[in-house]
Amino acid sequence: MNKQEYFQACRTTTPLRVLQKLAQASCLKIRIRVAENEACSPSLLVSLSRDKNAEIRAAVSANPSTPAEIQWNLASDEHPDVRYCLAENANTPLQILIWLCSDENPYIAHRASRTIRAIATERRTKLVA
Repeated sequence: MNKQEYFQACRTTTPLRVLQKLAQASCLKIRIRVAENEACSPSLLVSLSRDKNAEIRAAVSANPSTPAEIQWNLASDEHPDVRYCLAENANTPLQILIWLCSDENPYIAHRASRTIRAIATERRTKLVA
């Protein structure tokens, strides 16, 4: 693994053209870091959300910059780890979390429910403060 490329993939200051190049890297760890990078463009996130590797799709689902449209697609992902990442992400839109509460996988459904409760608790705490 090229450490310079790895650190470039992590930085939000890395130019988009470099992130696009790194998204094609053969090294899985570099591609995952690109997928997690909040500076990714929506089009790059779309591309990464279609990657054959579930770890990369899961990283896209955890990225706070991922648009809801992409998150909806990932909510139907065949791999449970991708759906679980969405279910535990407090940045996932509430409608998607509610939908994931009825996931066929009980761990995903439970995690989505816990995330909704955590969000509600946090909002109540902020209102009281």
